[in-house]
Amino acid sequence: MQYLDLETKCNMKIIITENQYRLLRRQSEIANQIAPTMDLTYEWLQNGQTYPLNRREYDAFISTVAMKLANQIANESGIHGDEKVTLRNQMLHYITNNHGSEIKDYFFDRVDNFKKINENIVDNNKPVEMLNKLKTDIETLLSYYIKNEDGTFSDKETKTTVDVKPVGGFYKSKIESVLFGAKEEGQSESVLSKLQTIKNEIINGTFGEYFGDYETITIPKQKFDYYTNMKCDNMNPKSPGCKA
Repeated sequence: MQYLDLETKCNMKIIITENQYRLLRRQSEIANQIAPTMDLTYEWLQNGQTYPLNRREYDAFISTVAMKLANQIANESGIHGDEKVTLRNQMLHYITNNHGSEIKDYFFDRVDNFKKINENIVDNNKPVEMLNKLKTDIETLLSYYIKNEDGTFSDKETKTTVDVKPVGGFYKSKIESVLFGAKEEGQSESVLSKLQTIKNEIINGTFGEYFGDYETITIPKQKFDYYTNMKCDNMNPKSPGCKA
C-alpha cells in the first residue's frame, strides 16, 4: 500500500522517537563507561601478560570494547526482547562511530608507548639479577661433582656415579626464559647485551665443560615459565621452555 493512514504514521513516529530517545538517554552513560571498559578489555586481551598487545589486534580490541559496553548497558536497561536487541545494536553503532577515534588513540598509545605507560613493571635489574643468580647456582651445584675420564660424572664425596645430564636442560630452560622474557617486556639494548654477556660466561665456563655444546642441549617441557612464573598454557607468545 503506497499511502498510510494518519494513525499509522503517528504510531511510526512514536516508535522511532522512542528508540532514539532510549539511545540519547544512554549517551552520557557510554561516555562515562568507555574509559574503564577500555582498561578492562585491554587487560583481558593481554591474558595476564605484562608486555603490550600487537598492533594487528586493534580490530579485536575495538569490537570487544563496543560489544562489552553495549551489552552491559542493554542488560541494565530493564528492556527485553526485540527492543533490547535494537537498543544494543544502536549503541554498538554509536560507540564505534562516535567513540572510535578515542578507542583507537587509547589502543595505539598503550601499544606504542608501552615503556612509558608500564614503567613500573619494567625493572632493569630483575633479568640481570636473575641470570647472575642462575650462574652462581650452576657453579655451586657443579662444584659437588667431578667429570671422569670416560665422560661420566661422580659425586666428589661419595665417588658414586651420577647422571647430571638432565641438569643441563633444566638450567638451559631458565637461561632462555630470562633472555626471552626480558626482550618481550621491552628491556633496553644495554640490558639485553648484559644478559648475553652473562649467558656467554655461563656456557663457556663450568656449564660448558660439563654439558658440551649449548645448542645441542635439549630443553625439557616446562609447566611454568621461569622468568614470569606464569603457567605455560597462558603464555602468548610462549618462552622456549614452554614450547619444548
